[in-house]
Amino acid sequence: MDKQTALDRINEILASVDGIIGVAARSVAGDVELMINATQLFPTASTIKVPVLYELYRQAEAGLVELTQRIPLNPSHLVNGSGVLQDLDFDLNVTVRDLAVLMTVVSDNTATDMLFDLLGRERVQHTMRELGLEQTTVAISLREMMYLLAGYDINDPSKTYEVVRQRLISARSEDKGRATAETNNDVSSPLDMVQLLTLIAKAQTLSRASCDDMIEIMARQKFNEIIPLYLPYGTRVAHKTGWIVTVRADVGIVYAPENTYTLALMAKQVVDEIDTPRKMARISEVIYQYFTRPE
Repeated sequence: MDKQTALDRINEILASVDGIIGVAARSVAGDVELMINATQLFPTASTIKVPVLYELYRQAEAGLVELTQRIPLNPSHLVNGSGVLQDLDFDLNVTVRDLAVLMTVVSDNTATDMLFDLLGRERVQHTMRELGLEQTTVAISLREMMYLLAGYDINDPSKTYEVVRQRLISARSEDKGRATAETNNDVSSPLDMVQLLTLIAKAQTLSRASCDDMIEIMARQKFNEIIPLYLPYGTRVAHKTGWIVTVRADVGIVYAPENTYTLALMAKQVVDEIDTPRKMARISEVIYQYFTRPE
């Protein structure tokens, strides 16, 4: 498949979507790429967890944190939304690496904010800038995002974890402005995400051992309804998904035959939250064909 055919097929899919989708795909070798809306800003939802994962391993290599350190789970850690830690007994001693696995594999929000507390959210932001990722901003925690989606003030002591949980369960969250905004929010671009994933795939800025461990964690992803969905059975994909109301995203590394590539699919202002991920998966399929079936 030549590049123009691939672009035509992707644009045909995009025309059927009520929303905005950004696409960035680049071979790890750097000689092949596809870009559509690649430098637009998109709310990251849980794909912001990839920069957190990177910063964890950067600090581990610098001797600032220990992956084997254990942190006891307590009520102050609880964050609503995705994940399993909020459903477990307190005083569970979880290793820092276990938090990284939970954050990535089941998108655990509690684990993510525990890592934010350990690493420093501002440090994650600073590292993204050092890497040249100018469109990636880490502005709010996952707890803040859940409060925004619930329509509550995080500084209101009456709005406890349980109150927020009941609010999110009892009523479908609507667009709460900042939670899905492109300013003062966790945002990135498909191009920035592809650049970060390429650094990991090529082990350019961290050791091969650290990058291989990050890839191994991302390859255990349990939510596979976008990038891997229509790829040939057995295709290895190391990726991270993201979802909040009106937002869908999936970013990762695809180990295609003889041509590993990085891919970021990011959507905003999504109206049909069931059909849009399937169409994003079809875009992933076209990209796979382009990278594996040259003209």
